[in-house]
Amino acid sequence: MLFAGSSAAGYVQAQVERERPDVVVLATSTYGVAVRLVSNRVSEVLGSRAGAVAGNVERFMAKHAGHPGSTQRRLTTEVRRAGRRIVGTRPGLSVDGLVDSYEACFSTLARAEDVQTVVLAGAGYSAEQTRLNPRWPALQDQIHTRLRTAAVSHRFEWLVHEELLGGRDAKQPFYFADGVHTDERSQEVVAVALLPLILAKR
Repeated sequence: MLFAGSSAAGYVQAQVERERPDVVVLATSTYGVAVRLVSNRVSEVLGSRAGAVAGNVERFMAKHAGHPGSTQRRLTTEVRRAGRRIVGTRPGLSVDGLVDSYEACFSTLARAEDVQTVVLAGAGYSAEQTRLNPRWPALQDQIHTRLRTAAVSHRFEWLVHEELLGGRDAKQPFYFADGVHTDERSQEVVAVALLPLILAKR
């Protein structure tokens, strides 16, 4: 997975020059826009060091969120919501910034000779993340629409992880407790979908 950012296109260029691949699978993520974090707000107000500490706390809480319906899950959810109400949140990137970054990566790959590209859009997030970030579904749909247009313009293959898992409701059992990452079964589904595309392009 390649996260959007100012250095993403340069990273893609360097990897292509070093590896000289026949096929590239570029997995995108909407995380920087769709998931609003307290740590981003802390960084904005108090600086990067304080933001890093807040980020460590957020990751700890996500890792120890507990199983759905458990007392631990209810407690961690309330603590996270309280932190978000008191401190505030913000995304790491704007929609335009994220899309521009991936479009620059697409252009880099399109210029590479004899390289075929498959773009794998993300799976999104769990129902718990929707409660914490209610705007993410609309933001993800907006971003995917723009990225698909850019990918198709370069004649790249386009797949959406969420769709491969059966859609927004059917995908819920595939998530780990953090509500962001999906399990091994999810990755197997992606591998099955990607394999014929990769073999066809070799």
